[in-house]
Amino acid sequence: MIVHTIYGLDYKQEMRDTKELVLRWREKVAEEWVRKEKVVKDFRPYLYVESDSTVFIRGKDQMGRKVLSKNLKDQDGIGWAIEDQVSTRKLTTSGKRLDKVYFKSPGLMRMVANKLKPSYEGDVPYEDRYLIDCVDEIPDYRMRKLFIDLEALQFKDGDDGPTRCKNESNPRDFQEINVIGAYDSFTGVRMQWCQHGSYATDTKQHTFDNDDVIVHYFHTEKQLLESFIEYVDAIDPDCILAWGMGFYDLPTLYYRLESCGIGAHRLSPSSLGDKQHMVAPRFRGNQYRWTQQPVVGRLVISLDRLFERVYRDSKSANLPSNKLDVVGEKLFGRGKTEFRPDFYNQDYDQFMDNYLYYNYRDVELMVEIEKKYNLVEGQQALQQLAMCQFNSTFYGSSYARVYFMRKANFIQKTGWQETFDDELQGAIIMDPEELGSIGLHKNVVILDFAGLYPSMMVAYNTSFETKVPKGQERDDDIIGDGCRFRRSPVGLLPKCVMELDVLRDEYKSKRATAASQLGKSSDEYRKWDDAQKTVKRLRATFYGLMGFGRHGYAWGDIDIARTITYGGRTALMQIKDECEELGYQVIYGHTDSIFVKLGDDKTVEECAQISEELGEHLTAICQSTLKSKAVVVEAELIMDRFYLPRRNKYAGRIVWMPDSGESPFDIGRAPVDSRIKMQGLEAKHTNTAPIGREVQIEAMKMIWDDLPAQEVLAYIEEVVDKVRGGLVPIAELIARARVGKWLPPRLDWIHEHYTEGATNQKARPDAKEELDKCYTNLSGDKKGAAWHNIVLANETFPKLDRGDSYNYTFVKDGPTWYPEGGYVAFHELSQIKDYELDIEKIIEKNIIGKLDHIMYGIGLSNDMLRVPTRKFAGRNLRLEDFQ
Repeated sequence: MIVHTIYGLDYKQEMRDTKELVLRWREKVAEEWVRKEKVVKDFRPYLYVESDSTVFIRGKDQMGRKVLSKNLKDQDGIGWAIEDQVSTRKLTTSGKRLDKVYFKSPGLMRMVANKLKPSYEGDVPYEDRYLIDCVDEIPDYRMRKLFIDLEALQFKDGDDGPTRCKNESNPRDFQEINVIGAYDSFTGVRMQWCQHGSYATDTKQHTFDNDDVIVHYFHTEKQLLESFIEYVDAIDPDCILAWGMGFYDLPTLYYRLESCGIGAHRLSPSSLGDKQHMVAPRFRGNQYRWTQQPVVGRLVISLDRLFERVYRDSKSANLPSNKLDVVGEKLFGRGKTEFRPDFYNQDYDQFMDNYLYYNYRDVELMVEIEKKYNLVEGQQALQQLAMCQFNSTFYGSSYARVYFMRKANFIQKTGWQETFDDELQGAIIMDPEELGSIGLHKNVVILDFAGLYPSMMVAYNTSFETKVPKGQERDDDIIGDGCRFRRSPVGLLPKCVMELDVLRDEYKSKRATAASQLGKSSDEYRKWDDAQKTVKRLRATFYGLMGFGRHGYAWGDIDIARTITYGGRTALMQIKDECEELGYQVIYGHTDSIFVKLGDDKTVEECAQISEELGEHLTAICQSTLKSKAVVVEAELIMDRFYLPRRNKYAGRIVWMPDSGESPFDIGRAPVDSRIKMQGLEAKHTNTAPIGREVQIEAMKMIWDDLPAQEVLAYIEEVVDKVRGGLVPIAELIARARVGKWLPPRLDWIHEHYTEGATNQKARPDAKEELDKCYTNLSGDKKGAAWHNIVLANETFPKLDRGDSYNYTFVKDGPTWYPEGGYVAFHELSQIKDYELDIEKIIEKNIIGKLDHIMYGIGLSNDMLRVPTRKFAGRNLRLEDFQ
């Protein structure tokens, strides 16, 4: 559902937010999803203040004054923004009575909330405020999605620039849109618009990859944009999606529509009449925040950022790059076309067919990514659950605020007014050195709590209103970490956890149906699996949000956060002690899991039976202690071989795991490489070179098979000799890395030359916005990335930006300077063909250095691998020397 504040002209004839809102959705009539629209005129923005109390009003110089909270309308500095103040029966968590203060506009309410302290619910977005007060159900409907991608002719400094341009210093305006591609999800129609001074107005049909595409040709950019705007208004999409929407596509559309005299407001639905509006980009000067919704009446979605978050939630891993072609290669084995347009070439009409295909591929990749990961529907499901505005589903803090407010019988303070420095004690990580359990073990089960922290919220009834004030303690209180909680009634936070559990069970049921009907490799199965994982992580974020109170989040609470971790530590130690009391050895434990030896002589079937019985027994013990059914201990998996060299470093061979096949035993018949449980070892790291990963896995298999340590050493020595002899393909020796922040434009004088590799001169290590932060110092491979941008980058191999992934290796000679340590980064090996590889460093960094934990656990040392064998000692190798 679309819920947006309506804008209107103020007394200065400038557009400002008003009290009116527009709601847009669809309802199914016959077989069509018909547009519905409602304008709300009878709602007002407000916040709360304590009745008959003292408040502080901050002045311009950060100084201020204390005044009585009644009659705030008469106070200088804020009174002019207030419409009314009325008493209510609403209470704070401590039982204080509240007044409601109404404002002339949402913007004025935000202004006063920043000056007034204490206040309550002054940080709630106006759209969410309306939904909480007035809407009990968000309709479930099919959104019409319009996927778009822009291409534009770029101009260099000194060029005349586009025909129409209001601000030549603005890079989003100092360009000329020459191609727009689009896909409409309702009709499946693919359409493109292109323009060049040599074209006459025309419409043709092209076929790309067996898809028909309608292409409109125009003589000018203005004609192109007029046609595109008319098309958008005609199909009336609920949401417009683009890769890099907030960063590029949307601000570019805004400025070019304005410069061409069309008006950016026309992206807003014409059904709004004179209320059509598009907010100008202000973030970082000429961009939008990725969550921002500037087009009144339509949702805009930065598909790259939404996908990045969903991918990280579902895979527990970062993308190798945020670039669309890299993501496409990873997901579908295909990225963009090999053709790369010259965006500065004004004769682009000469390669227009290739240009159109290039644009088509971008749009198709977006459509496939959105469909594969159920992105829009996933956010819709969250919106329907909390009944919040769509963009409040993007961040846990915004989402939880609405979710909590709907269920609370109290009013929460305004956020970001107070912070505190209290530290939280973390989870337990047992040390195998202290437990005497380093080495190889047989028949090990992982017993873990099903959602440890959420279950602790329920078991301890941790909530804002159940926390016991000092001096009001009772004998039946639940004892937390330095605080107490009432046992009843059930608190707000536990209620929210339990409701999400129900939703997750619903998704898991749909996943099971998809598995039985379509198989676990089907898109339908993956869709519901991703959905249940998203709910699981949302549920788990509640704990993080409690600790977020240290930074001013209104719904955070340090006592709740402490009690949750305290409960987790206590429960983990309880099941450890109980297992040992029963005669089982606990060899390791971490946060919510313990690793228990079941007996070397047991069969897999016997181990499975013992594990399930242990889970039931430990569950009963915990539930009895906590007087709560919320805590459940389960057998996660069984490993017939488990190697534990150090704390938080281990690898096991799985032979039994629920939900892994028709039977939990099926996984034991799968290839070993597909049933490895690994944590903390470099083979799991994405930046480990293939040879390093292969050596670790093969060494682990040898250890699991009880081969002597000397045989493991001999195998590794043989691999090292092959690398020294050039007998291993060079691609196996290349590591990967990612530019997580901007490369720094400023460094100390010793490393100053690396700053020439920076691609964002405004980036700073201490920047307020995460998107503007750069590295404080450069590590080895990041020096290699900066070196690439200075020495190797060209039109074929572009500079490495924030979010890009790259290859790197080590050299010791070449035609140019290279970074200390020999780190060189590159896109393709051909870029470094004239450099001499430092083979000993490649071996050290990619093989020997990755084996420390594995060698330690079997009584060996990495130093045993550092003596060069005479067979290939001293040989200098270049790329052509490798297979």
